[in-house]
Amino acid sequence: MCLCKINSTRVLCLLAALLTFSLNSTADATTDRSSELPFFAIADVWPWGYDDDGQPAGLLVTLTDRLLLEAELEARVELRPHLRAINGIADGTADFAYLFADPTLNPDAISLGIIIESFTLLTVLAVPAQGTPELDDFVGRRVGFIRGTYYGEVFAEFDAIKIPAEDGAHALQLLQRGRVDAIVTTDQAVYNAAQRLGITADQFHSSVITRTQVGHLYLSHLSPYQPYAEPLRQALDRLREAGFLQQLFNLPHL
Repeated sequence: MCLCKINSTRVLCLLAALLTFSLNSTADATTDRSSELPFFAIADVWPWGYDDDGQPAGLLVTLTDRLLLEAELEARVELRPHLRAINGIADGTADFAYLFADPTLNPDAISLGIIIESFTLLTVLAVPAQGTPELDDFVGRRVGFIRGTYYGEVFAEFDAIKIPAEDGAHALQLLQRGRVDAIVTTDQAVYNAAQRLGITADQFHSSVITRTQVGHLYLSHLSPYQPYAEPLRQALDRLREAGFLQQLFNLPHL
């Protein structure tokens, strides 16, 4: 009996020691990234994270490649679901991400500069004799939006049945199929999606809800790569001054 008690105690102690070692090892694995390249978390939706062929060569991947070349730095790109890219900046599981300014974003996230200024649009299918759509026309109705994107306080407080879409193309498809009565997106999302789906501008009507949605390059305050901040900020400024950002995000079909 005594022997069993002693053995049980030893087993429990051994298990506790192993658990402690395991937890410490896990913590070390997640926090010690000094031997890794930093990475940019980019939403895995078209046209930001991949191109028409599904390859990781979307607009933000193109921007990242050019930015790193300009800054003479090395990093890698990781395509993530939109919400994981957002959360990665807050919890430190991503070093950098491109996101629209959002007051709910971790206030400690560090902006390295503006990459784009966009409009938030309310879009409906074109109907003969229909006027310009107004947000108040859709109180209590089904309104689609892209999951995880902040569209300003006007939409955040708007009383509607809000239906999440995965990206601009999905939002337009919901609208075409009658699953929603209107959609709220940025001009970039809706017009790039329309171009991809072969939808011409005369097939829908849009009105501006928020005139300026500002997209930033953010650095997580938890990232161990804080020394990258200033070189990237300066490189982004040079690309902006050279007109690269305007050319990259230009909407010639507007």
